[in-house]
Amino acid sequence: MTFDGEPLFGNAPLRTTREPSGEQLTLRAALGIPGGGLAASGSLDSAITFTGRLITDTPAQLNELIESINVAFVSPPGKGELVDEQGNVWPAISFVRFEPLGPMEHGRVWSLAFKAKFVTLRD
Repeated sequence: MTFDGEPLFGNAPLRTTREPSGEQLTLRAALGIPGGGLAASGSLDSAITFTGRLITDTPAQLNELIESINVAFVSPPGKGELVDEQGNVWPAISFVRFEPLGPMEHGRVWSLAFKAKFVTLRD
């Protein structure tokens, strides 16, 4: 997988989840609209979440991989092209979150479960 032309998660096995699309629904009262129920308050931004496990031979390599992932973040989030291992392409998408899911584990290899989120942000 690459983001903005750079490899991102090494050889991590990944699962891809496309998040819901459509309209964002908000309580009418939260929008200051009288009456009960929900009101459409705009389109949801397109989002993709990857869950996987970073895998390296040493703890130093795992820390280097995590640091290289952190370099992909900019504030505010920049836009880049995301290409997954099946060749799916998401142009102009932003890398907005990298979340470790538990401790670093070690045995024959060092690994860390993670979740990463990419969102198409509107200008």
